[in-house]
Amino acid sequence: MTSQTRKDRGPGFDLSAYKELYLEEARKSLATLRENLIQLRDDAANETALHEAHRAAHTLKGMSATMHYETLTTLARTLEDPLSRADRAKLPPPSDQIRVFLITCDDFEAALERRAQERTSGDIER
Repeated sequence: MTSQTRKDRGPGFDLSAYKELYLEEARKSLATLRENLIQLRDDAANETALHEAHRAAHTLKGMSATMHYETLTTLARTLEDPLSRADRAKLPPPSDQIRVFLITCDDFEAALERRAQERTSGDIER
């Protein structure tokens, strides 16, 4: 986001005011995603777990994009895209792909915690 785009949002528009809420909600969505991926790993026919995993990944992507956290958005997109295809087709991802999803969840969590440690002002990634 450029400084011009930021100005276009009006005076006083500051996404950093939403950082704590974002972190809280992202942690909840990540926990939901992991729980459902583990359920899918244990029971590939669990369509509810597939749908909920897709929804959680979609939520993570949307929240991260809203906050302009590009690294987190990209990680969430790598989870959401294949989960979306699997959910639409009602075909569970293979177990090796679920392992990769769980590793990506770990990567997302690490990036999220790095973001949590950063200062709040000027929080938008460039």
